[in-house]
Amino acid sequence: RPRSLRGSGRARRKPGHWVNRTIFMLTTDGRRRLILRALQAGDLCVFGAALAISWYWVRPGSISAWLPPDSWTALAWLLCTLPAWHLSLAKAKLYESRRLSGGAGEAWDVVKGVTLGTIVLAAAGLLLRVSFITPPMVQSVWLVATGLTVVWRLLLRVMLGFVRRAGRNLRLLLVIGSGPRARRLIE
Repeated sequence: RPRSLRGSGRARRKPGHWVNRTIFMLTTDGRRRLILRALQAGDLCVFGAALAISWYWVRPGSISAWLPPDSWTALAWLLCTLPAWHLSLAKAKLYESRRLSGGAGEAWDVVKGVTLGTIVLAAAGLLLRVSFITPPMVQSVWLVATGLTVVWRLLLRVMLGFVRRAGRNLRLLLVIGSGPRARRLIE
């Protein structure tokens, strides 16, 4: 083609095109890691909400009751318990794929992970001598964290069900054979 017919050489792009390209250029593995990190951050937010709700249950009243009496110790305790909480949920295998399992198995794993996390929370409170980590506080953290985490995971499962029915986030599979094992897999 003659140079005069080629145009300016620049394609016209919409504003923000690099954002769209960057998001869609993520590999499948990159998207999975991003979703996994969001799930882990959500679990830590649920833990924070459980602490706040439990704190309110144990110490109802004015705003001054919301502030821990020994803030630096409380901050050190929180910095110890956040990674421990994450590791306890990871130890309970809550960050593995559960596409084919039911919700009851996941709920049981949540109970195991939250129980382990609550034990670590109480142990860190005893070691650091945090005054507001009392048996009623530990019990209410366990109860609220278990309930909130189960509800959070159930909401995610329902949302992913909607996404899959819309044709996204599917894993296609070719089954060769028609024996009982293949039939169980298909069901």
